[in-house]
Amino acid sequence: MKLFTILFLSFFLTIQLSHSQTRKVREKVAEDKKASSSRASSSSEPSWEPDFDEGGLGEIIVGAIAYVTVYAVYKGLWHSQHAIMNRYDDYPELISFQGTLANGFNFSDNGFAVIPSLRGNYGLFATDLRYVNMSDITGRLQSIDWQVLMFRVPVKNLRLEYGLGFSHVMSPSKTYFDSSLGFDGDFLNYAINIQGQYRWSQKTSFGSRYRQEYSIEAGLQVAQSGWLRVVPFVGYSHFNYFNEIDFKYLKAGIKLRIF
Repeated sequence: MKLFTILFLSFFLTIQLSHSQTRKVREKVAEDKKASSSRASSSSEPSWEPDFDEGGLGEIIVGAIAYVTVYAVYKGLWHSQHAIMNRYDDYPELISFQGTLANGFNFSDNGFAVIPSLRGNYGLFATDLRYVNMSDITGRLQSIDWQVLMFRVPVKNLRLEYGLGFSHVMSPSKTYFDSSLGFDGDFLNYAINIQGQYRWSQKTSFGSRYRQEYSIEAGLQVAQSGWLRVVPFVGYSHFNYFNEIDFKYLKAGIKLRIF
């Protein structure tokens, strides 16, 4: 009987520890949302805008600089995309689609995560959309993360990536800007795929970032039918919220790659 009581209490405490992790993140997001709303409503400072009396030379110069800058960026991206697409015959993954289903296990905190995602690649550009659901027996933390625009620089079988987007927390509802750096590599004629990424969100009203994430995944292609490739994988992810709340997951899942 004593042994049963001890085991029950240990199990209960483990549940409470796991719940307090997800609950604490939600509470911090709610506090940050409240602080941001209060700061926005109390701010009375006018936004800065250039002021040119009756237009004149200053306005012409600013307009010319803006036009030249935008045009130069556009032409640079156009030429880069054209050069990359010339390598498509050797690297067909440059135009591809990937669907991923990952399950994560956090043994120390009795936690579980489900992270499905979709990604599209087109030469220099890519976009990546995912749903993150961290849960335990008594609670969950959910977000929709979208790296809206990613730039990919291919170096033989390796692609270096930089992305911009957002992370939307579903409850309480709040959105944070999100950025990413990563790599995506294929080896041994696409038999092995390795992906790694670091994501970081904007700073909150507390001075800390909403979230920082480190992840690494290694997959082995086990089947191919036409353009469809089946790649089971294992990996590891470390989520840190507000510089104080950690979630560490061992992951396993499957990727469906089309190219």
